Amino acid sequence: NQCGTRQNSGKELMGILAPLFFVLLFSSAAYASVVEQIAATVNSDPILLSEIQEQLPPNQRTDNGALWNMLNMMIDQRLQLQEARKKGVSATEDEVKASIADIRLKNGFNTEEAFKRSLEKENMSLEKFKTEVKNQVIVRKLIQREILPDILLKEEDLKKYYQAHSSLFGIPEKRSIKQILFPVGSESLENQKKLADRLYTMLRGGKSPEEAKEADFTLRGAFKESDIGAFKKGELLPEIDRVVFSLDPGLWSSPLATAQGIHLFKTDIKEGALRPFEEVKEEIKERIFQEQTETAIANWMANLRKSATIELVIFKNNVENAPRAKHEK
Repeated sequence: NQCGTRQNSGKELMGILAPLFFVLLFSSAAYASVVEQIAATVNSDPILLSEIQEQLPPNQRTDNGALWNMLNMMIDQRLQLQEARKKGVSATEDEVKASIADIRLKNGFNTEEAFKRSLEKENMSLEKFKTEVKNQVIVRKLIQREILPDILLKEEDLKKYYQAHSSLFGIPEKRSIKQILFPVGSESLENQKKLADRLYTMLRGGKSPEEAKEADFTLRGAFKESDIGAFKKGELLPEIDRVVFSLDPGLWSSPLATAQGIHLFKTDIKEGALRPFEEVKEEIKERIFQEQTETAIANWMANLRKSATIELVIFKNNVENAPRAKHEK
């Protein structure tokens, strides 16, 4: 439920900790009419019902499932911040300012005024936002200290991943395409279609385009034959793509009409290949780092919950309507 970056490796943690951005962007002011009620305690530290509700859109503030999910996110955050205090981890004003600037940039707010207007629209004060970001920075630093140093990526592990997941690093096959085009111009589309059908019959009979022209003078000068290159599936116009990639190699397609004229196609397959290991090495590092970090954070949170005293209040007598908290005490 936090969002952050690892030193010198910013984007890896972004996907793992991104839910905090969702919380920040959808936060709203607490209802004045809400009576303060403790929803849960985490090691005797209370989480108020109003705190949960102000993190949710108005239409979800009485929804049991939404309240439960947000409560669990807040329990995790509370445990993380408690652990940070134990470890002496804090955030400086400069770190908070830098993180706010990064959030602003990533969300497309080019000016401070636009950013402030967005906060006002969500009924969130700048001070409240700074507090949320400060907590985020603290948790990010805690993870960098407690978890990331144990994630070691060896060359042999990268190669094993490369071999075991070769399908992720393949170069798709292409089709080398030859085209015969009866262009639409001085001749009508209907007439060109008749000529294309005549040529297609002769091609299926085993003649080459040149032999067909020799055998039928009406075809001389009626079409152009050319190599148009090699293409992956999806790179051509949809109607052409369907024909080309369903065509047996070496055979001419039946005539296809487009705005340019009448086409016949013939293809050869250029087999796909595996991208070299050195080319995808950094990509593999990021994949493995992401997977191992997600697993490590999940295990870390499970241990924090296991050693914590978590008392549910609002779900205590109605807990069947929501999943049970892990290691609930």
